[in-house]
Amino acid sequence: MTDEYEVELIDYLRVMWRWKWLILVVLAIGVTVAAVVSFTRPDRYAGTTEYELEWFGATLGLPAPTAADLVHIAETDSSSEIGAGLSLSAKADKSSNSGGKISVTISGAVAPERIEDAFETVTSALRSGVEKTVKDEIQRTTMLAAGQKEQLTKQKELLLQEMENATSSDLSSALAEQVAALSLKLAQVQVQLEGLRSLDPSALFVVERTGEVAISRVGPHRAMNIAVAAVLSGFVGILLAFFLNYILSYRKNEVTS
Repeated sequence: MTDEYEVELIDYLRVMWRWKWLILVVLAIGVTVAAVVSFTRPDRYAGTTEYELEWFGATLGLPAPTAADLVHIAETDSSSEIGAGLSLSAKADKSSNSGGKISVTISGAVAPERIEDAFETVTSALRSGVEKTVKDEIQRTTMLAAGQKEQLTKQKELLLQEMENATSSDLSSALAEQVAALSLKLAQVQVQLEGLRSLDPSALFVVERTGEVAISRVGPHRAMNIAVAAVLSGFVGILLAFFLNYILSYRKNEVTS
């Protein structure tokens, strides 16, 4: 059985040696094509940095924009402004205790300086996008506070009417306490409304880069591309050699028979 295996292996090697020039030609073509494609493609660079949101609106009852909001702003507003030939991706930084921290990556077949400039555009877009989000939240909170004020005012008017029609001093005292509590709530809501209406959205937050931009070349991987092409084209050349050898052997057997 070992002899048969050795004979078969020798036969395979003889076929490969017989068609060595075909195998070498296919290999050379594959490597040449891969080299031409790899070396004619421009270098691709990618840069990554982090952005963090500092929020000052908690005392006014305004929720801070989340990391998901920052990711959405970066991927929608910034992507259309960073310029042609560049792509942007953003993700929330889950390892950070801060809820408003994201990582942004910009890549493209451009000079590294263009990627650095693109991050400046992202910074501006993030600030503008967060300001618009905060402005919308202020309007929503203002409407809720105005509705609450209207509701409390109606409740206070009803209680005052009940006080006028009260038949006992105990009931009148209880209603007076409720009126005082409502008056206090109304005053608080009124202060909140005045504060919201005079707010400057841009004063409630700061969006800054928390680190330097790390830019590196990410492609093309020329050596790897050529190595893969050499393996694949060599394999194709060997298969083609065995196929042609089979065709010639089959025709030769037909002629002799």
